Amino acid sequence: MTSTPDTADAKTKIAQHDYAAAFRELVKVDPNSTLFAESDAMISEISPKIETERQEELEREKEYYEQQRAQAMKEYEDSVELEKQKIAASREIASKVLSAGSMPPKETMPVPAIRESAGSTTKYKFLTNILKSETS
Repeated sequence: MTSTPDTADAKTKIAQHDYAAAFRELVKVDPNSTLFAESDAMISEISPKIETERQEELEREKEYYEQQRAQAMKEYEDSVELEKQKIAASREIASKVLSAGSMPPKETMPVPAIRESAGSTTKYKFLTNILKSETS
């Protein structure tokens, strides 16, 4: 039994472990051909390997997605913690200034701000407004 270019190409692809390409070649074999039985047997042989490759690919994609998600979550948590630390430091400074009873010169007084993202605009709200509402 001689091979047509389709089965010969498929055998080469199988030898190279390129099962998806081999499958594409094998499905081209004419069902009325004398090589159809050979092609069908080869398809049956490589189908589980194709499924295994696809499953492994999906697992790699899932692992990549989970790594990206974990990284994004860590970055978010870090940014939240940083904002909390900025707010705490600003409150401490403001508390010391208010307890001293006088305002330091403008050049030495820090002007802390909280950055809020609202769509495409960024708004700044000064902490002095927060402190006023807390001391009232």
